[in-house]
Amino acid sequence: FLQLYTEYMAGTASVTFTPEALIGKIDEIEKVLLPRAASSALKRAAFVTSREFLKKKTKETFQNPVPLTQNAFLYDPISETSEGLETRIFVRDWISKGNSPNRYLSSQIHGGKAYRTRFAKALGFVRDRDPQGMGGPVLAPNEVMIPTGSRFVRRNTYGNMTQGQYTQILSHLKGGESSAGGGRSRNTGRIGQYFYLNREQVEERPNLKSRSPGIFLKRKGRIVGKVMQQSLVPKTYSPKFKFYQWAEEDVKGTFTVEILKELRRI
Repeated sequence: FLQLYTEYMAGTASVTFTPEALIGKIDEIEKVLLPRAASSALKRAAFVTSREFLKKKTKETFQNPVPLTQNAFLYDPISETSEGLETRIFVRDWISKGNSPNRYLSSQIHGGKAYRTRFAKALGFVRDRDPQGMGGPVLAPNEVMIPTGSRFVRRNTYGNMTQGQYTQILSHLKGGESSAGGGRSRNTGRIGQYFYLNREQVEERPNLKSRSPGIFLKRKGRIVGKVMQQSLVPKTYSPKFKFYQWAEEDVKGTFTVEILKELRRI
C-alpha cells in the first residue's frame, strides 16, 4: 500500500492506493522489483505534485502570486511503515519573517474568513484623526486596504506593491498623517505624504476624483493620487484553491507514469 497525506493546518486528507490498482496486472518478476520501483516513483510523484504542479496551480488561480506562494508546497521524505510506503504533501507552515503561507492561504483552501495581513492588523491600531471619526481605527476588522492601479503605486517584479511602500505608508500614518494630512509635519522629500481620508472627508471634497475612502498621496500641499482603496470584505470566502483534490489527482497520475518508467528501467 502507498499512502499520501495532504495536510493543511488542522485539515489532513489521507489517500491510500496500491500500485496494482493503478498500473494493472503485473508479473512475478515485477512483483519482486515493485518495492524499489514504488519508492522511487512515489518520491518523484510527491516532488512533481508539490514543487511543480501545485506551483503552476497558484499561477492559474491567483493574480501575481509571489514566490513564497508559488513555493508554498512541500513534501516529506518517503518513509516505510507496517502498511507500506508513506509520504506527506503539506503547506509551508513557518518562515523566518512575515506571513506564513499556511495562514494566509487558509480561506483559499478551506473557505472562511480572509486572513488579516500584518499591514491590515497594523492599520487596525492606527487612529483615524478626523474628529468625526470618534477616534476609531483607520481599518475595521471587516475591511481591507487594497492597492489601486495608480501610477503612484510602486510595484515589484510580480506587479504587487513593494514592501518599502507599505512600510512608508504605515510610517506616515503612525506619525500623525492618518487623516487629511494633519498631525505632526515631517520632511518627506520627493516621496510626499501618505494620509488617510474616511468616507465623510471624501464627500467633503467634491473635486476629488475618487469617491471612496482610502490612502492618498499629497505632494507640495496637493493631492496627486490615491494609492490604496478601502472596502468591505465578504464575511466568508468559498474555497478557491482545491489543494486536496488537485494534489490527490496529480500524485496518482504522476505515480502511475513514474512506476511504469521504473519497472521498464529495471
